[in-house]
Amino acid sequence: MRLLVTMCVFTFCPLLLHGQAMVEAAVLSGVSATGAAAKGKTIGDSMKKILGKVDANLKEAASTPTASAPGPAARSASSAVRAGARPAEPPRPKPAFTDFTGIEPGVAREDLVAKLGPPSFAISMTEDGRLVETMKFTMREGPSAKVKLADGKVVSLELPPQPAAAQTP
Repeated sequence: MRLLVTMCVFTFCPLLLHGQAMVEAAVLSGVSATGAAAKGKTIGDSMKKILGKVDANLKEAASTPTASAPGPAARSASSAVRAGARPAEPPRPKPAFTDFTGIEPGVAREDLVAKLGPPSFAISMTEDGRLVETMKFTMREGPSAKVKLADGKVVSLELPPQPAAAQTP
């Protein structure tokens, strides 16, 4: 009889404990889901408020009569003036960086920029305690030339390959 009671205790007690763990997990997940739902509701209310304001502004702008329908350039310029911003500048033409003669290792950054103008792209970082800059000068046709500077001096110049027609005399 003792054996039967011992077997029952060792068999059913783990099952009961496992059931208790499942109930506790379900209760805790229900509590966290309720909390998440409440937070989600406040986020939803905030989004509704923001989008409601956007909708009201769009309806107001659509109902405002205009004397004549200006073109896209006039609309963008007038909206930029209303917002207090400057009108956008027209895109600059690409410079023709073709003459890299005299640009060699040791040339100062100021001399480089004075000769070629401002780069199309530049990035600065420190490397081994030195200021290292990489500049790209976009050519009018073809890829860009890359100049690497360290501590304000040119250390390397990578020119794009010349077309085959330009290489033959």
